[in-house]
Parts: sequence; C-alpha cells; structure tokens
Amino acid sequence: MRIPGAVSVLMATSLACLALPSQSDEVAVKVGGDQSVVKLQMGTADLVQSGKQLFLDGVVEAVNSAQVSAQTSGRILELPFEVGDRVEQGQVIARFTQNEQQASVQAAQAQLTEARTAFAEADRQWRRLQSLFERKLIARAPLDEGKQARDAAASRVESAKAMLDDARARLDYTEIVAPYTGIVVKRLVSEGEAVMPGTPLLEGIALDQLRLRLKVPQSVASVIRQQGKAELYLDAGETLPLTVNRFVPQADASHGFTLLIDLPVLPAGIGL
Repeated sequence: MRIPGAVSVLMATSLACLALPSQSDEVAVKVGGDQSVVKLQMGTADLVQSGKQLFLDGVVEAVNSAQVSAQTSGRILELPFEVGDRVEQGQVIARFTQNEQQASVQAAQAQLTEARTAFAEADRQWRRLQSLFERKLIARAPLDEGKQARDAAASRVESAKAMLDDARARLDYTEIVAPYTGIVVKRLVSEGEAVMPGTPLLEGIALDQLRLRLKVPQSVASVIRQQGKAELYLDAGETLPLTVNRFVPQADASHGFTLLIDLPVLPAGIGL
C-alpha cells in the first residue's frame, strides 16, 4: 500500500496540474508480514503557468481521522499496537486496570439487591393494607401511606439500576476498541501511565477514503469551480477522472481558496 510519492492532477483553467513535493512525513504501515510505506505530503502552492495548465502542490489526507481518549480513570496495562500498525474495527487498542471499576460494580449490585428486597416488603405491606381497607377494617390514611412507601421503594430500585448501569459502563471503558479500521499514527501515552477521563490515548486514520487538499489562487478559483473536472495521473501512466467536490468558501491570508477533491478507490496493483 503506498500513498503518494508524487501525484499529478490535471484540472481545467482550462486545466490545472497538481504535483506533491518530494519532502514528506512518513509512517510505516505493517500489512501481514510485509512493510509498506504511507506518505502524507504537504507543500506550499508552487504555481507554474504553462499554456492551459496550472501546477500546484497539495496534501493527500485521510477523510476520517480520530483521537481516542480515555472515558474512565485507571493505569494503562496494555497498548497492543505501535505507530504504523493496521488495526481492525472493534479490536482492543488499550486496556486499563479495573480494580476501582469492579469494586463499583459490586457495590452497585449490592445496593440493587437491597433496594429490591425493600420494595418487595413495601409491596407486601401495601397489598395487606389494601385488603384491610377493602374489608373496611382500616381508614384511608394508612393505605395512602403504604402506597407512598411502596412508590418510594420502587424509585430506589430504579435509582440502583441506573447506578449499576453506570458502573458497568465504566468497567467496559477499561477496554478501548478501534472505532474503525485504520492505521495508528500517534501514541500519546505509555504503558503504566495513569490517565483520567478525557486523556488522549491514540490517534489514527482510515485509508479507505482519501482526498486531495489544494490551495487555489483566487484568480483562477471561479474558473475551476465552473469546470469541476480533473484527472489523476498514476504511477502506471494511467489516469483516473476526478470531480472537484467543494471549495472552502473563505479565502485565507494568501488570497487563495482551499479546494478538496475526493480520491477514488484505485484498481488493484495501481498506486499513486
């Protein structure tokens, strides 16, 4: 798997050409037993006007990227993946200690058991009072008091259930799973480190959706927006048609606009 060395995009100004710079940041991607290289390259807009072609430098970036953070406190027991590793959706990418969370679950279970016992007794008492009232052996007031006690016990059961659900969720948070299939690009913590909710752990990107980010001079932005077409040059000498997806509506300090172009899924064996 390789994302790009250099790529060229021919766009109409009539048409324009994009080439990524030679310098890049690299992340080694492990696929099976092989080692491939992912390169995300960025450069400043280097403009060359030649006839009806315009050459620009740009960035190939992942559409989906995420920073995974801790949702509970604890000490990190395991970070099974290194930078550059491929991770499948749902795989565990971090494990924390569970002592505090397991103790909270046990305490919540005990409270729920106690609340259910109290409700059963309150319900039994209310039913006994209801029977006595129907036989006109007691006044209305004791029956109403019995119902209030039963309702209060029922509320405590629901509260105990919510506490148990919360404790179980915090226990589940001691194992962090990958939100999608992708590549680890940063490890922000180390094994043995203590973390709190909100502490960033890992950063990753998904390589199934890529796009080009370009800086377009203001002088040609309107023409490119109207044309809306481009071609991507591949290593094999072939080209793929591209569609200009969108412009960031505001010009930056350089008086240029940002252009985004989604990259298609490449045919097997063909790289950028």
